Amino acid sequence: MDHTATLAPPLPVDPGMTTTIGVTVRNGGPVVERYEVRVLGDAAEWAEPAPPIVVYPGQEEQLILSLSVPQRTVAGEVPVGVLIAAQEAHAQLTEETTLVVGPTWGLDTALVPMLSHGRRHGVHSFAVLNRGNAPITVGCVGQGDDVEVELAAAEVSIDPFGQVEVPVRVSHQRRQWLRSSGPAPFTVVGTSSHGEVGIANGSHEAASRVPRWTPLAVVAALALLLAAVALRGSQDAKAVAVRADETAAAAETPISEQAKAINDLAKSQGLPEPLPAGSPGNPGQVGPPDAGTSGGGGSGGGSGSNGGGSGSGVGAGGLVGDPFDRRFEPASASDEYQVPDGKLLGITDIVFENAGGDQGRLSLSRNGTTLIRSDLAGFRDQDTHLVTPLRFKAGDKLTITVACTAPGAGAPACSAAALVSGVLADD
Repeated sequence: MDHTATLAPPLPVDPGMTTTIGVTVRNGGPVVERYEVRVLGDAAEWAEPAPPIVVYPGQEEQLILSLSVPQRTVAGEVPVGVLIAAQEAHAQLTEETTLVVGPTWGLDTALVPMLSHGRRHGVHSFAVLNRGNAPITVGCVGQGDDVEVELAAAEVSIDPFGQVEVPVRVSHQRRQWLRSSGPAPFTVVGTSSHGEVGIANGSHEAASRVPRWTPLAVVAALALLLAAVALRGSQDAKAVAVRADETAAAAETPISEQAKAINDLAKSQGLPEPLPAGSPGNPGQVGPPDAGTSGGGGSGGGSGSNGGGSGSGVGAGGLVGDPFDRRFEPASASDEYQVPDGKLLGITDIVFENAGGDQGRLSLSRNGTTLIRSDLAGFRDQDTHLVTPLRFKAGDKLTITVACTAPGAGAPACSAAALVSGVLADD
């Protein structure tokens, strides 16, 4: 051939460093030749432009190509092609070599969220980031003094510059019945196959299993029970008295009727009436009916009872009406309820549910104004009890909204929901 070239293989290089390739070009032609040399393939963007070289007939010249390897280059062999183009002879030839990129190692870890709350357990995510340019295997271990730490996977494989999130479930070893004992710390440690160690610290606060409003509810229930017993006793006593009066009145025959029976018996025997009308024993009418006079007095008994009904309504914060319970399932959007005309809604209990471990925010709003907002990553179930109810007038809109950023592990969509309870009273 009239034109030939040879390459000096480059030395191994780490990401972020520079290496060189030596190119020797020989001109076997009869005229002075001008050669352009450039890099081909994936490494073409790494090479600095090289000036053309001029080679006399029968001679050779050497050119140095400089390659700057990017910081985020995956470790391994990278094929490199070099094109040599002769301008005068309009000829080209290509030579190939291999560039070896060395491995780098690095490990970052984090726990999201750092603090969780719950009556039974808390949920976190252990995020592991491979900052190196080679795949690694990371072993995960959790430990704590007062909490039990469970990881969904004891070992994970991570691609170069990749990230993996491992679900973490923590629960108190001792049950908290009446009050919380404060946050309990725990640690999750990740160790890579090349010796890098990442430590993430978190804490879990176990809420009391008995809600704080329970004593007040017990006292209120006892007071209502005692009042109901007293009212029932009073009504029973009044009913007994009324029945006694009615029985006595029904059993008593009027004295005039008794006198008539005695007189009839005397007539049948041919005797005079022993109890004429107007006598003390027969205080009936004296004289003809049109005389306009009446004598004596009659005794009549009457009794009445004024019964009261007891309704099935409930009361809260000065509101009395029908119980209100509605479950909202907005998925990844909104679910709303509009208070009917002539009604007043008082909300006393709100339970946010996040059984799937979704990521995002769940909020409660009134006519577009947010009243309660909670981060989904901080709970699986969260209950709120209000001493003073949230009030919604007729026509107001109660809206539950889920701004979901990511569904729980393995779930196709978000499933956060809310249960709202209270009183629906007349306005």
